[in-house]
Amino acid sequence: MTKKTIFFTLFISIFLNSTLLAQGDILITPKRVVFSQSDIKRKITLINVGDTESLFTVSFVQRRMNEDGSVTSITKPGPGEKFATPHLRIYPRRVVLKPGESQIVILQRRRGNNIEDGEYRSHLSFLSLPNITPLKNLTPIKEKDSLTFSTTLTTTFSISIPVILRYGEPNVSSYISDLKLEGTQLHFNINRKGNVSLYGDFLIQYIPEEGEPFSILNRKGVGVYTTIEKRKMTFNLDKTTNINLNKGSLKVIFKAPSGSIQEVFAEKTLLLRP
Repeated sequence: MTKKTIFFTLFISIFLNSTLLAQGDILITPKRVVFSQSDIKRKITLINVGDTESLFTVSFVQRRMNEDGSVTSITKPGPGEKFATPHLRIYPRRVVLKPGESQIVILQRRRGNNIEDGEYRSHLSFLSLPNITPLKNLTPIKEKDSLTFSTTLTTTFSISIPVILRYGEPNVSSYISDLKLEGTQLHFNINRKGNVSLYGDFLIQYIPEEGEPFSILNRKGVGVYTTIEKRKMTFNLDKTTNINLNKGSLKVIFKAPSGSIQEVFAEKTLLLRP
């Protein structure tokens, strides 16, 4: 098996895994890291699937989730917020990847005592750096009476993943409220109570008046962080087929992510009317 074949097989196996995060020509797995109280180290893998060399710096940034699911960059924790940054080491902090190469970044828990129980969260940011060609290596171009140099502008980007540290016994529960259908828009709130965040998949089922329920929509990897007690959700049902939104029922299920223990966090049913 050639080196290219080995890399392609690795790429396919990771791509089929829902823990993958992609941006540009870089793949990152996993897309979310959670330290239990007994975990010391965790690994993140970067893979360059492009045809040019990529450079990255790795650091922590802070994000706050809002009720609509958007995130805001912050520098100071609010009430009840705890950053994971002081409790973790990163190495390496600079990554250079040639085409087809991969690199493992290690997160290691710092030793410490008297840490308050609860959930600590920061986001690990991978910031791309432009490949800058030294002036002496640029190609000169003669145009009439002037001498110019040719170069290529490289787009930079950043990608971040949540990193969560948990101390003490996790305690969390959830429920669905304000479930309603407006046209083809299904609206509801997912409510969270407890000392840790929630993360899971949503499944929407249609229950006909006669026959068995069947799935019509799903959304994977939805988080409800400790900065909010509820997250507002909207699902567009206009592309679903074989359902009549004037009769039967819709069931919303929030469950543990695929591949883990299939625990149902919350569920609620909406009776449809003409």
